[in-house]
Amino acid sequence: MCGILGLVTDRPSRIAALDREAGLAALRHRGPDGEGTFEDLGAPAALLLHTRLAIFDTSDAGRQPMQSPDGRYVVTYNGEIYNYRELRSELSGLGHRFATECDTEVLLAAFAQWGEGCLPRLRGMFAFGCWDRKERRLTLARDRLGIRPLYVAESPGGLAFASEVRALLAAGLAERRLSQQGLVSFLAFGSVWGPQTLVDGVRALPPGTVASFAEGRLLERRYWELPEAHADGPKSAAEAIEAIAPVLHEAVRLQLRSDVPLGVFLSAGMDSSVLASLAKRALDQPPITLTVSFDSPADEGPEAAAFARALGTDHREVRITPEEAGRLVPEAVAAQDQPSVDGINSWLVSRAARQAGLKVALSGLGGDELFAGYASFRRFGRLRSSGRWAGLAARAGLQALRGSPFNGVPQHWKKGLAAVAASGDPVATYAAQRALLLGPQIEALLGRTISIEAVQSASGLGNDAINDLSRLELVNYLRDTLLRDSDAMGLAHGVEIRPPLLDEKLVEAVLPLSGRLKLSRSGNKPLLAGAAALRLPLRQKSGFSLPFEQWLSGPLADWAEAGRRRAPFQLPAEPLWRRATARTSAWVLAPVVLGHWIRQNELRSL
Repeated sequence: MCGILGLVTDRPSRIAALDREAGLAALRHRGPDGEGTFEDLGAPAALLLHTRLAIFDTSDAGRQPMQSPDGRYVVTYNGEIYNYRELRSELSGLGHRFATECDTEVLLAAFAQWGEGCLPRLRGMFAFGCWDRKERRLTLARDRLGIRPLYVAESPGGLAFASEVRALLAAGLAERRLSQQGLVSFLAFGSVWGPQTLVDGVRALPPGTVASFAEGRLLERRYWELPEAHADGPKSAAEAIEAIAPVLHEAVRLQLRSDVPLGVFLSAGMDSSVLASLAKRALDQPPITLTVSFDSPADEGPEAAAFARALGTDHREVRITPEEAGRLVPEAVAAQDQPSVDGINSWLVSRAARQAGLKVALSGLGGDELFAGYASFRRFGRLRSSGRWAGLAARAGLQALRGSPFNGVPQHWKKGLAAVAASGDPVATYAAQRALLLGPQIEALLGRTISIEAVQSASGLGNDAINDLSRLELVNYLRDTLLRDSDAMGLAHGVEIRPPLLDEKLVEAVLPLSGRLKLSRSGNKPLLAGAAALRLPLRQKSGFSLPFEQWLSGPLADWAEAGRRRAPFQLPAEPLWRRATARTSAWVLAPVVLGHWIRQNELRSL
């Protein structure tokens, strides 16, 4: 992984005024192994910056920004193209010659050969900017699922882009203004869901999108969409497993490619256990597995260690005491590129990975969303059906909530009411299920009427409730909370986190399958377990959670109170807030994280 930052502008004076050292400094955690600059002061002018985390070909030959042999194309690139060896062979047959063993040079040759047509050929996770010195055109592209971030900020006659919002702020390419719509999104879901960010004027380029900037205009087009269901697919679980298994095994095999030490994040759940099992089969020696444990009934350490012993991995367990949490959690929150109530566990395990000498780790991200692992997959259809006949009554009940949004009624009851009030609409039902705070509660906090537009619809929604929820999870919670937090928290320690379960060919094989094949009374995620031929025992999925209630009322109490005071709204009276948030630690954490993030990034309200 790497950090990228760039600017194309019709005013060369902006290039000179840009604080490139501050921009590079903001990205060095993403790329501690080297950095580079490319400058073109023609009309328009272009500046590309890069910080490198060397994974393939760790020699200086892989430095970026990298130019094509004829000097026409210059790329600054963040990501991994797992099929780069196969593409390199194909391009060699077309006359291209290569001087390195890194995937960056393959990407550059592929773009020179096929232009934007190279994107469907790339199997991996990526975000890049490629400057065409002849046509004076910038091309930006982001991978299909949004595994790697890419943010843009438009200005008159110019476009800036970066891997992180903080880099745009540090370089002076975005103003330090708080986005009100981003704030609403954060309060609604505990993180800012795209395309907006918490910084006014900065947005995320959508996944599966390629953009072209020339003559002061930015044009975007989709090059990939979620695959549609098709009638001629597997009709039984056995047929589905037979179709999925080779794709799953190939995805893991490709993502084990690395020129640096690699490990697997291991919890007690199925997703990471599948990856550890497949990695053990594919590698010549037992993989390193890592788990974070702590003093709590939800601790997964003992079960993960038992699985690792049975599998025969080189297992490392990092135990976090409450005293250590008081020191480490504030560091983790400070590492967030955008505020989120999630991801601190990823920061902790990535820290352990780096201390173990690893630069790459496989993660089970995406398994629940793709293979229907959440308990909500069993409720979603019922909620939609209930909404079709009880929606009107539920909306009346929800309207009554406006008078007392933080009353003693449990929040999960209020969310259920909001889900039924959606009258069967899949997007609105999903938004209610995923909500941290509901609309009336956000309005009470901000003191104004708001509009929640953060939930993205998904292509292919229909009458299959399981698949509809899977699609909505992939383009919302997974993309804008889990993947973004994983990227920022891993790279805070210079660790590249890879999610093989989000390999695009695996998504294309699994997502179109009938939803009825993805649930079973006999166990969780039957298609994944079957495709991996996993025989070792697993505990029932309970979800991973850190003991924030214990930490926030103990070693983190002063830090938490300082964050709450800096939040841009007034919390309800303490007894009301505590009662309302009793079942969800994320509620307690949200204003704390937000307050510290706003202060750290010196944002001001409009």
